[in-house]
Amino acid sequence: MIDQKDDYLYFLKRSVDLFVRLHKLIKKGKDESDEGEKIREECDQYWNLLSEEDQEWLRSLSANLYALVETAGPLPPTISNEEMLRRAKEKGGRSTKEILDDLNKKYKNNPPANQ
Repeated sequence: MIDQKDDYLYFLKRSVDLFVRLHKLIKKGKDESDEGEKIREECDQYWNLLSEEDQEWLRSLSANLYALVETAGPLPPTISNEEMLRRAKEKGGRSTKEILDDLNKKYKNNPPANQ
């Protein structure tokens, strides 16, 4: 497991970004493209660095993204690494799961416009 909290949050945030990018490709029917394969390969690099709890959260995120694709709903926007770290530090002492769950709730209740 990663000792550096900022590094760990980067790996988690990067994984979320990759999941969103892959699901955007799925929505376009291009998930089996070279770009889709590259995204999957990069996801694999981070997966084992994450806790089981965060892996489960990402599985849940993936299921939610599949549901959005099936209903042609909007996908969540990409948040910069700096913004993610700022929000995490602002929340102080809260688990990564709690922080990401809060972000998920925010976008679930106020979905952004289609990108």
